Amino acid sequence: MTKFRLPQLATLLLALCLISGNVLSAAVDESAAVDESGATERSSASQQDNKVVWIDVRSWAEHQLDNIDGDTRIHFSEIVEHVSVAYPNKNTAISLYCAVGGRAQKALISLKSAGYTNIVNAGGIDRVRELRQLSAE
Repeated sequence: MTKFRLPQLATLLLALCLISGNVLSAAVDESAAVDESGATERSSASQQDNKVVWIDVRSWAEHQLDNIDGDTRIHFSEIVEHVSVAYPNKNTAISLYCAVGGRAQKALISLKSAGYTNIVNAGGIDRVRELRQLSAE
């Protein structure tokens, strides 16, 4: 078995992520661009808010403490099971969010693996409010 040093392993993992089309962030914060499409797709999704399905992938408890009225909540670990029933069209525009973007990225990867093509990781709930010009209630 080949032994890798840390810099080699990091380079290898980054290359695999880029080849597969999924850019993962080890540390995601609210200001980070966490989707794989870049700011252009995020702003496009924001402009077409009425056509986008917004899904909160946080836990039930987190959703009870703070949520955006009207958005669907599906735990990130159950995303494919529920989205495939509710939105069988794999081209449905879906924007995912959580607390800061990490779980939304996991959900995005799961949905892309299931064949969904129009998925965006919008980051954290506070950022989503900013993008959609909503106020916290």
